[in-house]
Amino acid sequence: MSRRDEIKFTYLGKITTPSPCGRMDQACAYGNQPIAIIFDGDVTEVIELKVPKDLFFVIVDLATHKNTQVFLSKLN
Repeated sequence: MSRRDEIKFTYLGKITTPSPCGRMDQACAYGNQPIAIIFDGDVTEVIELKVPKDLFFVIVDLATHKNTQVFLSKLN
């Protein structure tokens, strides 16, 4: 199974739970590999990027609420 297939199946499982997370979480599967994710409806394209040096980002909390305990109990 390819990494993209694995990501697709985990996302399909995840959306059956009350987790407010979405497709952007798929980037975690690539670890330290920089990627670009392009979303077009149900189609997701991932492009692995080559960068000459480390990149740093500021992540902003968009004031969403997520109850990890509820999410994990639904996975069980």
